[in-house]
Amino acid sequence: MITLSQALIDLGGTVAVESLELLLIVPSLSWRALLDLAWINVLTNPLGHLALAAGAGFWGTEVSVVLVEICLLRLLLFRSWTRAAAVGALCNGATIILSLVGLPWGGA
Repeated sequence: MITLSQALIDLGGTVAVESLELLLIVPSLSWRALLDLAWINVLTNPLGHLALAAGAGFWGTEVSVVLVEICLLRLLLFRSWTRAAAVGALCNGATIILSLVGLPWGGA
């Protein structure tokens, strides 16, 4: 089971990495959009940890997190499902890679 400090480090790293990626992908976004992304991660990161603890496995957890984040990105930030899917996949792609190389804040 993950400790609270590990979960907070993971969440902070995920928010930092995905925010930087979002700024690189869509540089015209406002601070409110970055705050929305942070809130999306505040929701999906713990859900990812719960899915892992429930036995969903790494890939099942990551696919679930990506799908939920795409829906929330569409709801809060983008008018297009295509753009929300592209941004969601790209942002989560980096945190998935960081998880695979073993960095502690690479995502759920």
